Amino acid sequence: MPLGRVASVRLPWSPTADRAGTLVVEALEASNPVAYRAPWGLLIDFDPTKTVVAAGRPRDEPLRWMLRNPRAMRVTRQSDHLWARLLDVGRALPQREIRRPG
Repeated sequence: MPLGRVASVRLPWSPTADRAGTLVVEALEASNPVAYRAPWGLLIDFDPTKTVVAAGRPRDEPLRWMLRNPRAMRVTRQSDHLWARLLDVGRALPQREIRRPG
């Protein structure tokens, strides 16, 4: 059974017609490719949608290849998201260097 979910979507109100219909996807997750297709299909076909904005998506986002016109998708910004986790906090803290002015 496919497991996909859209955790957070906003359709913000806009005072101007040119910005109306922008759907903001803040989180979309899926356990497999079939489950991935279903939420995107729903969001793209949502009636008032003219533009979909989805920040923080993976670099190898397969959405482009699901579109009838792959060139319709624009990547406007990409950045690295790096998380570091200390494995030995007790050893790391005494080794840090704290500089004080003066």
